[in-house]
Amino acid sequence: MCSLQFSKIVSGIVVLITVFASLGHAQKVTVSPELLLRDDYSFTLLGQVDDKIVLVRNKGYTQTLSIFNSVLGFIQEIPMDFEDRKVNIIGFVTSEHDFNCYYSFRDDSKEYIKSVKLSSSGEQYFQDTVFVRENVFLSEYYQFSGSDDDRYIAIHNVIDESTLQLILYDNQEMEQLYETKLIVQDVSMRRHLLGIEVTNSGKLAVLFEKNNNSYRKERHHYRMVTLDKSGEVVDIRINLPEKLTVSAALISNNKADNFNLVGLYGEKFDNISIGYFVYEGDSVHTIPFPDEMLDAISIGSKKKLEGIEDYGLHEVVLRNDGGYIFVMESNKEFYRSTSGPRGMRGGYRGGITDYYNEDILVMSINPSGKFNWNTILPKKQFSQDDEGIYSSFFVFQTPSLLRLVYNDEIKNNNTVSEYIINPAGVYERNSVLSTAYQKLKLRIRSSIQVSPTSYLLTSERNNRLNIVKIEY
Repeated sequence: MCSLQFSKIVSGIVVLITVFASLGHAQKVTVSPELLLRDDYSFTLLGQVDDKIVLVRNKGYTQTLSIFNSVLGFIQEIPMDFEDRKVNIIGFVTSEHDFNCYYSFRDDSKEYIKSVKLSSSGEQYFQDTVFVRENVFLSEYYQFSGSDDDRYIAIHNVIDESTLQLILYDNQEMEQLYETKLIVQDVSMRRHLLGIEVTNSGKLAVLFEKNNNSYRKERHHYRMVTLDKSGEVVDIRINLPEKLTVSAALISNNKADNFNLVGLYGEKFDNISIGYFVYEGDSVHTIPFPDEMLDAISIGSKKKLEGIEDYGLHEVVLRNDGGYIFVMESNKEFYRSTSGPRGMRGGYRGGITDYYNEDILVMSINPSGKFNWNTILPKKQFSQDDEGIYSSFFVFQTPSLLRLVYNDEIKNNNTVSEYIINPAGVYERNSVLSTAYQKLKLRIRSSIQVSPTSYLLTSERNNRLNIVKIEY
């Protein structure tokens, strides 16, 4: 294990930047000391636990915790000991005073899934075996989804085309509620599975989609399979005949203790939306985009648009009255071949992927599903061969407004800006901070909101990592 290193910086020194926005409110920006990522495979920012900030660093065969105080002064780095063997990390769940790590590993012919509870200082004080699989020859790839309050965790694994393993675990009581093999007739677990959601009461929904293409769109439909805390199954079919889904989201509606399905649809092309749909209760409603919305998007175009092109759902915010706010983004990705050395069989190797993350479209929908208002927020981001990790934006939510935070440009010296939107759709644009001379390159899309007034994010530049805290 490599010891923690800083580059030309004294341990414990914290950089403070304060920028004043046009609203007259100050953002306090706190930056941690640098961590050198020389031998790290990946890292995961867990957020705030008690009065500390915790970062997990994956070094392949070992994982370590980098622990900072509330103002991002470095405290210590400690190893995470897992039975002295290589483990596969499934995921983490952070609560107010501690956090859980879920992982799997093999021992002879058995595979174990375990949960370990750790304090903010990295002390392991409770562990539980979630599940044991017998007669194992190859390790399985497990994924998980959690409820909004992080109490219930659904661990899932596709066993074969017809079978999905589901484990519902109570993260608070540290006990398994059920393990089941889910078989749904006439769907492929590998090709048709779209997502899994869990409510704060422990209900679970698995979403499948079939025939979302122009050749079979008359039979286009969703299957939503729900399970209660005891594992009892209900299978629901949601028909969308003659419609092509461009983008969709399965939502845990904790207030109503059920699941909603919303999305954008088209009729001819899978990247052009002409309306939106909402499934609630036992019915689905398809609503064309209103003319005033298309007229607003058409400004600057030579012809009136019949739909919106290349927009996908970035986030869906549930309104307090039961309505929705769709936050959409224009995304385009292009792969360009480049001339280079010929391969052994005469072909050219190499290429560049261009990422365009552009304007944001925000649309508010009433509880009845009817259009309320829309707002277009200009943004232009372009990058190459970085998987777009510095692009897009982060939605910071408060009871009275939304802040959409983003990098103005994808470069080393950059300005971070935000759009502030009120419940009526009125917005203003502010500067949050400048990264010029700060040696920061911010991964804004993966920010973590830790309170109604602050969020955490990371900066990764030249194999060096900083944690950044922004407070309003």
